Order: sequence, then C-alpha cells, then structure tokens
Amino acid sequence: MDLTGLALWALEGERFVPHAFSDSMPPDLQDQMRVGVLRGGGAIWDTLVGNAVYLEESTIPADLALGVRSVALVPLPASSQVVTQVLCAYRGGKARLWTVQERTLLETASRSIAAALERAALHQQAQEAAEYAQTLLAVSALVESPFEPSVMAQQVLGLLGSAMKLDWGSLLLVRGHHIEAMSTWGRVETEQGVQEQLGSLDSPGLQAQVRQVLKTGQALYIGHNPAQPPLSLTRGTEGVRSLAWIPLTDLNDTSYLFAVTRRHQAPAWSPRDQALLAAAARTVRIAFERQEHLRLIEQASLTDSLTGLANRRAFNGASENMGARSSQVFGLISIDIDGLKQVNDTLGHQWGDLLLQEFGEALQEQFREQDQVFRLGGDEYVVLLPACRPEQTQLMLDRVQRAADWVRRRPELQACGASAGMAFSPEDGHTLASLTNTADVRMYLNKKQRQQQRALT
Repeated sequence: MDLTGLALWALEGERFVPHAFSDSMPPDLQDQMRVGVLRGGGAIWDTLVGNAVYLEESTIPADLALGVRSVALVPLPASSQVVTQVLCAYRGGKARLWTVQERTLLETASRSIAAALERAALHQQAQEAAEYAQTLLAVSALVESPFEPSVMAQQVLGLLGSAMKLDWGSLLLVRGHHIEAMSTWGRVETEQGVQEQLGSLDSPGLQAQVRQVLKTGQALYIGHNPAQPPLSLTRGTEGVRSLAWIPLTDLNDTSYLFAVTRRHQAPAWSPRDQALLAAAARTVRIAFERQEHLRLIEQASLTDSLTGLANRRAFNGASENMGARSSQVFGLISIDIDGLKQVNDTLGHQWGDLLLQEFGEALQEQFREQDQVFRLGGDEYVVLLPACRPEQTQLMLDRVQRAADWVRRRPELQACGASAGMAFSPEDGHTLASLTNTADVRMYLNKKQRQQQRALT
C-alpha cells in the first residue's frame, strides 16, 4: 500500500494515545504522535461511532510538515460496541483517495488485530487467574507457618505484590491517634519513594480514612478510576494512583490493618483483587489471634490464680534471667504472713483467701512499677527490687509493714502481720537461689523477734 507507517491508537480518558508503531514509522513522526490527541482535536474522534474515516489530505499541520498526506482511521471492532482502539495508516507523497481494495485490506487488518488482541487478553486473564489461585494457596498455607505475625505479614505482602502488581504495602498498627508501620514491603525501585510519600501517616487525610475503616470494619478502596487524576493524600503523593485499606484485627487496644498502593498504573480494584486481599487479611488475622491466645496461656501459667501476682514458675524464670546478669545490683525481700493458719481455722478459708489477696494488692501498691511481686505459694511472698542497695533496707521493710497495716484495718484480721528479711546482690550472692536462702534466714529471725515481742506484750 506504499505506506509511510501504521500506528495503533487507544482511548485513555479524554485523549487518544499511540500504543504501537510499525517499523517503517519515522522516529520524528512517532515523537510527535506520542503527545496524543485530545477530544475534538482530530478526525480520530469521529471513529467513536464505529465508522472508518478516510482522508485524502491530512488536516493536521504538524503531520503535513512531516510529509504525511493521506490518513486512514479504522476503528477496531469491540465486543462492547464501544470503540477504544483505532488502526491509523499514513501515506506520504501526493494526496490521493484510498481505493476500495485499500479500505478492504485495512478493515480486514483491523478485524485481525482486534481478534489477536482479544486472544491475548483472554490468555492474560487465564494466566492471571492461575497466578491468583496459586497466590491464594500460598497465602492460605502461611496459616500453618511458625512465623511471627509481623514476619508472616511481610511474606503475605510480597505474594500479593507479585500477583496484584502492587508497588508498596505495609502492616500498620493504630494506637489512639498514632499510626505506625510495623512491616513494610515494596519494589526496590519504588519502596523508598512511596514510603516518603506516605510517610506522614498521622496526616489528617489518612487519619480520616483509617478511622472510617476501623469504625466500619470494612475495607476501603480509593482512587481506582483510571479517568481520575492521581491521589494527593499528603504533600508529595502525586505518584500514588490507587490505595486500599484492609482491616485485620483488634488486640490489646491496638488495631492492625494493611495498606497497599499502586503508583503509576490505575487498574480498578477488581473483585478478584478484593477477594485475594480478604484472604490475606484472614491469614494474618488468624496469626495474630493465635499469638494472642498463646500469650494468654503463657500469662496464665505464670500467674497465681488467687492473687493475680506472678507465681513460683515466673519466679524461677526470673531466676534464670538473673543468672545471665550476675553483675546486676538488686535486692530481694522474703515475706511470710503471720496468722494465716489461725484465720483459716477460726474464720474459714474464705477469710484466709481474702487475707492473701489483700496483702498481695497492698504489696504491689507499696512498691515501684519496676519491682516484681511474687506469691510462691501458701503465705510466702517475694519482692525483687532492681537497683536496690543495703542502705535502703529499712525503707523497704517499712513498706512491707505498711502493707500488713492495710490488711489489719479489718477487725477480723487484727492479729495478722508480716515477717520479712532482705538480701542484696552482689553483697549477699549472685544468684536468686543464694539470695533467697539468705533472705529466708533473716525473715525467720525477724519472725522469731516478732513472736518474742508479742509474748512480752
């Protein structure tokens, strides 16, 4: 057909842009075409009704300046009946009409190209469906993995990123009005840029979106209309085209959610995308809830069920930790309640339990937050005091007596008291076992002195 070149144009929003050129198309002509054609800016817009347009003489001065004379604009048939692609043929030399044979050949070519593109699209859809299915299986399999939830979340984001063509994703935790990125995944070439763009996670715009997701418990998909301009979520986010917030779970006054973005492309968040994100959310939610369940079990195993204090097992664990830090300075108080047996025998065990509970509560009130109070069993208590030295002995023992005074406010428990003895590291030893023995000896001396004092009075 003695053509200067061929181009395949596609409709994107309010502009036709070239998607492919024939090898014969001059480079300078290609460069000019890449600017695109805005609505009403050329005869290509006349093809939207489905009819080809054949021009003996081009009406575009820039084309004429580059040697283009005759132009044929043939829309590709579409199953939706909406024209979105146009095959354009350009011819130089003298202006002349397009013959019937040339028109037939171009229209046949447009149908062949449309069929080939449709086959390619179906093949791509099949590949994507297979990849999504494999990703769904891989994400679901992570439920049984031994990884910490934050590590699992990063692996999940990596799987989603590949399957969904994401550019960036993060596991976020929300406490009060503060949002923090816990685990982040991103493509090497885009991760830093998106993190910088979404770095101000406490900005009002993002805060409002997060609050909406946490309030409704529903995912929020933003900016997925290709005709819309890129998002401007915070200053400098011009590259972010699409953003999705996916709620995960709420634990211990903390909410967890996924945030994922697409930057330079804006395909819609399809139902398949949303289903895959929902499956990923379920996987990570199960991991967090399993970790919380194990934490509660561990906490219960280290807690005295009557008083809520740490128990002997927890004290043994503290002993192991102390053994690894033998140079640490701390004090230990060994405490024994006086009169528990008498209370149980005369008033009943419910009063004995009340004595143990109220004394434990009073001990915690008397000591610092960093101090550890244990009930070892029966009427035995221990207090570990970090950074406590021998010169503070009387101050610490006075606190024990104030706890006993609190219990004695009840007339039924007037005869009760507490005997206590102290030991210090490193002066009295370097292990909890040796310090406990020394503190016990001093506690029994204190108990004997208290018994003698009561006998005299």
